[in-house]
Amino acid sequence: MLESYTSRLFFGENMVISVVGDFNESDLKKQLESDFGGLPKTGVAPKEIPVQKVKGFKKKEKKSNYQSHIVSGAYAPSYNDKRRSAMTLMVNYLGGPALNSRLALSLREKHGYA
Repeated sequence: MLESYTSRLFFGENMVISVVGDFNESDLKKQLESDFGGLPKTGVAPKEIPVQKVKGFKKKEKKSNYQSHIVSGAYAPSYNDKRRSAMTLMVNYLGGPALNSRLALSLREKHGYA
């Protein structure tokens, strides 16, 4: 299954490689060619699967905990949608993956709410 997955989705047009830091460009190119040069240049992009709407979720409470945790979700652009980059920027600005966004820092550090 893994080989099937990678052969369908791992191809040059479908990849972005980003490098930051002090590195030798020619050495990096040689390494990338060694690691990824055997992959096909083009392939078939995955088909979008329609999203099915679902009902609400469970709510759990634990009285002995002095913290509040909220998980929220909504429908968002799919992986292939051109609006996905804008959505990713907005999510990182508002909450981010590690609670280091401007909003979280303001709530925690400036106002002491979290």
